[in-house]
Amino acid sequence: MSTAARNQVVGVLFLAVTLASCGVKAPTQVAGASPKVPVTWRVTQVPPEVDTPGVEWLTIKGAGGSATNVQVAAVVRPAGSGPFPLVVWLHGFNGFHPADIRIAAQLAASGIMVLVGCWNTSPIAGPLLGVNFACPENLAASPDAVSALITVGEQLPEARKGAIGVLGLSAGGAEALSVMQERIEVSVVVVDSPACPCVSKPPTHAIHILFLGGTADVTVPVQLQQDAEQAFRAEGYSVDDHYYPGSGHVVTYF
Repeated sequence: MSTAARNQVVGVLFLAVTLASCGVKAPTQVAGASPKVPVTWRVTQVPPEVDTPGVEWLTIKGAGGSATNVQVAAVVRPAGSGPFPLVVWLHGFNGFHPADIRIAAQLAASGIMVLVGCWNTSPIAGPLLGVNFACPENLAASPDAVSALITVGEQLPEARKGAIGVLGLSAGGAEALSVMQERIEVSVVVVDSPACPCVSKPPTHAIHILFLGGTADVTVPVQLQQDAEQAFRAEGYSVDDHYYPGSGHVVTYF
């Protein structure tokens, strides 16, 4: 990520999360719903195939209310004792890669704590991004897996209580645009080359969205990204954008 791009993302995330970080209540269970297993987490060993000094690894259980659903995630912390603004990082369809942690560390260097973890089964090993981390096969459906990451991020002791940010890449961008409408804690969303179409509903709370993309994207054509952007703007969301001339799919990585 270029210095200018990183500064723009950091500025949007830091300002929006900081200014909105008060008065947010956790969602309540729907009346009459069957009791569900809560989302729980514990610190776990570093995966044997990776070298991530200074990163804490977690095992997460209970997404979607089922104790058999398991995820792995990593916490990338800034220096100091906190509390820190929290961003939940959603990787792309290609899976959870070392590049996710390497670039998340740039946000941590700017004072933001990042939780990045599995929300799908990491089906592809991409040589440009590094061999993907071994995400469990028994994952919940993506909306529940993403929501579990948000729940765990909020529970981390160094996380600033209140509003949080979500950053999603490609398919993760589509997930971010979906979950922001269901979780009132989410006040700012950055999406890079979101794999829409995405359903845009009127906002239930204040949300700011930053769209990033490349004009030469052949995976998700830039026109589709701009159509999604305009749909959210038309629904009343606060929206900014930056499209990089000549760049391809997922400018955050490349």
